Amino acid sequence: MHKAYPILTAALCLALLAGCTNGSENVSEASSASETSVNDVSVTEGSEPEVTEEVTENSESTEESVTEDFSEESDVPVTEGDMGEIVVVPQETVPENGKVYDFDSDNPPDAPEFSMSLEGLREYEAETICRVRTELRAMLECSKTGEIPYLKSNGYEYALRSLENIKAESWYVVDEKYEDFRYEVTVTLDISESSVEEIPVGTADYVFIYQPGEDRCYLPLRRVGELDESRLLPYYGERGGHLNFCNDFTAYFSDLFPGSEVTDFSSPDFSSRNNEPMSAIFDALMTSRQYYHIEDFDFSYETFDTALKELYGFSADSLSTKESEYYNSETDTVSIPGRGTYWFCGYLADESYDEEAKTHIVTIDYYEDDFHLVRSQTYRYTVRENENGSYTMLKMERLFSTDKHILGGCV
Repeated sequence: MHKAYPILTAALCLALLAGCTNGSENVSEASSASETSVNDVSVTEGSEPEVTEEVTENSESTEESVTEDFSEESDVPVTEGDMGEIVVVPQETVPENGKVYDFDSDNPPDAPEFSMSLEGLREYEAETICRVRTELRAMLECSKTGEIPYLKSNGYEYALRSLENIKAESWYVVDEKYEDFRYEVTVTLDISESSVEEIPVGTADYVFIYQPGEDRCYLPLRRVGELDESRLLPYYGERGGHLNFCNDFTAYFSDLFPGSEVTDFSSPDFSSRNNEPMSAIFDALMTSRQYYHIEDFDFSYETFDTALKELYGFSADSLSTKESEYYNSETDTVSIPGRGTYWFCGYLADESYDEEAKTHIVTIDYYEDDFHLVRSQTYRYTVRENENGSYTMLKMERLFSTDKHILGGCV
């Protein structure tokens, strides 16, 4: 299922252990926590908030699905999310090289290397930081031993795999900062082996940042001075700007155009969507409303058709819109029944602008893990600015691709 129309409101504690859910068709479409400040989170102090689920009138099933891949070590289903691939497995199937950190026990693991005082914080804030510290410690310790850390919570083990291609000789905490529910940790890593470009062999300081929000929990892990947060999309991108237009195109339409380079968008291909044109229509409705300055959730078919032709080059007829549940023949209008949005967490790799032609060339890297260490796909877009403030997608190029999914979600 490409996306559900319901809006899933995940509790903040779930975001800690499940991270920002993957936005592919094969994973659960839950959101990460939607607020940046803990003061805006509606929970009872000191308690674990409940996960609630709101379903709109025309919602589809929200049943979670998992990928068809299986772990070589344990032959168990694999899903993706927090800090790379999360493997949900029973206790007895944890492989020999797996190390369990049990949050369900009466004596949960601590992280003595972290020393910043938690005095004065609300109980829930302090508990959150303690959990983050344990996750980081688990990954860093296991990067020394070659083990895979499993965080046990609510009867499940979540395997954290982002740093499995790194061998650390030692690590220690240099600095910790906390403000407005943004927890920042600077760690000195002595790396002896690495197949990750962003973490080369040698000793250097790295920054871990935990910031629950609409689009992510952990920010990219980078050496101190090398993390440019302004390049993160969509959280830091201007809503409605050309960068997010490209990012949204990846989230909504990249599956419709499976070729490595597309300059003609006049004939959308549903083959990669398992003949689910309804999903494509929903995608088109969402992006048309956002980038063609349509205020209403119900608008005329003519407006929709005009928007699609200007934004992407294909018509509403090419999507068989009038045969869908989104179309009202009595009023000749289309409607967006849900209010959810779909997103991918991209990192702006490169950008240029031709002022005379008023075209942007945007290159975005996408990753399969929250720390942006395992690159999944790279796209380059050529976008023209129009006089009415909208955009036209002129060209899409897939520069790099693996068989891994892109980290993202649906809120």
